[in-house]
Amino acid sequence: SVAGKSFYALNGEMVADWVAVQSKGKAHVLIAAVDAFTALGEVRTAFTAELAKVCPGCTVTTTQLTIGQATGSQGNAVITGALQRNPSIDYVFTVDGSFFPGLSTSLSAVGLAGKVQIASANGSSLNEQAILEGKEAVTTPTAVTIAGWMVVDAALRHFEGMSYPAGYGNLPVQLITKSNVASWGAPSSDYLVPGDYAQVFEKLWHVGS
Repeated sequence: SVAGKSFYALNGEMVADWVAVQSKGKAHVLIAAVDAFTALGEVRTAFTAELAKVCPGCTVTTTQLTIGQATGSQGNAVITGALQRNPSIDYVFTVDGSFFPGLSTSLSAVGLAGKVQIASANGSSLNEQAILEGKEAVTTPTAVTIAGWMVVDAALRHFEGMSYPAGYGNLPVQLITKSNVASWGAPSSDYLVPGDYAQVFEKLWHVGS
C-alpha cells in the first residue's frame, strides 16, 4: 500500500466484523496464523484487534503454523487437532485460505462438519467454490491483475510528481459469501471487480487522447 491502511489489515478487519455479526457477538474463533509471513501477520493482528473492539463477548485462540506446515499440506491436520482439543471453538479463521484447501473435508473426517464455520482471507478459487457448495462460509479475494495496473499507476504518479490521495494503494476487495455471488461471479483466484477497471485506468492515464 502506498498510503493508507494495509490491504492485509483491511482483509482481517472485514472478516472480524463478519464473525461478530454472524455469531451475534459470541464466537470462539481459532485463528490459523502464519506470522512467519509478515503480510499474513498483519492479517492476524488486524483481525484480533478488530474482533476485540467490535465483539467483546468473542474469544480468540491462536495456533501458529510454520511456513513448512502452511505450504506443505500439513495445515489442515494442525487445525483439526486444535479444534479437537477445544470443542468450544465454533469458528476457524485462516489468514490465507489458499493454504488450506479441503479444510471442510478434514473437519468432516473428525466429526466437526456443521459445528465449525470456516472463514478466511486471501481465498483462492477453491475457497470460493467451497463457499458456493456450503462447505465454507466467507473469504476475501485478491485482485492480482488489478494490482499490476495499480503498480503502473503508482509509478506514473511518482514520475509526474503527483501526490497520492488518502487511502491510495489498496486493492478492491469484498466479503465473498454464497448470498452475494451475483456481485463477484464464478470462482476465481483473481478478483476482477469492477469489470471496467482497465477502461478506468486508461481514462485516468489519458490513453489515446
